[in-house]
Amino acid sequence: MQSIVFDDSGEVLDGQSYRLVEMLQASLYGEDLLNYCVRNLGFVVVNDGKGSLRIRMRPKVVSPMAFSGLLYWLLERPVDRVLLSIMEQGGWSHEMFGQKQDAVNRLLQYCGPTYEDRAGEFLRKRRDPAHLPSSSPLRGLLNIWSETFHLDQREQLWSITREALKGRYALLESTERSPNLVFQEIGPGFLSFNDTWLSQAPGLRLEDQIDFAYGKWLASTYKDAMSVGGPCLEDVDAIINRPDGGRRRVRYRRLILTGQKKKGPLSVLSASIIDDSIDLRVERLKEVAQV
Repeated sequence: MQSIVFDDSGEVLDGQSYRLVEMLQASLYGEDLLNYCVRNLGFVVVNDGKGSLRIRMRPKVVSPMAFSGLLYWLLERPVDRVLLSIMEQGGWSHEMFGQKQDAVNRLLQYCGPTYEDRAGEFLRKRRDPAHLPSSSPLRGLLNIWSETFHLDQREQLWSITREALKGRYALLESTERSPNLVFQEIGPGFLSFNDTWLSQAPGLRLEDQIDFAYGKWLASTYKDAMSVGGPCLEDVDAIINRPDGGRRRVRYRRLILTGQKKKGPLSVLSASIIDDSIDLRVERLKEVAQV
């Protein structure tokens, strides 16, 4: 059975190789070293037995980068069953799952960090939609949007989102049975996510991002936008954990539009444009300096 280690930089290591021992300059070996990494260093260890996984983790100390690396790795693996071995104060606890997504949902529950823990990494600022220039694709999208989300306008909307906005759009829905926003369609233009996640996103909740803190923050911002009732235009400046263990700063202008078909689910269309001139970190420093 192969042992795989996700370290605090998100790097994937062979748990049975001598490289881990050398990197940590450790006097421990084998399972003792792996358990030490989980208990004290915030690493995640996976034993892979041809589709049957055992995941070892200590939520209290787990590294966000190790956790993100694990989720990206899981996304690309066919899995038959997952045993979660969680180290807590009283020792190990174990849970078995027959579905990969159920195991992922449980992992997200265990790793309770919220977007508040990384509040300085996710910034947004409300803008007036009336100030969108006529040349902006977001203006075109706004002009043809209907609160009832008329089906006869759908092709016009999709033409803008897929072409002028270069695929940076997502259609989500919320029903009485499931109040969480769920992806119905997502474009290929989100460079912060890999192709595997984009292909599997339909059916996932908005908060089911690989960078779980970013996903929870997104869900909260969409909730705010929906409470406004009308179009919501915002500048966003966010730092997102990447699947390769790195981090990416993304700056974009986002338009969120809501509507509801008769006796149908609430629909939310989000579209955005990358804009590297947005710098909410500088604006925040100026605001702090003036206090």
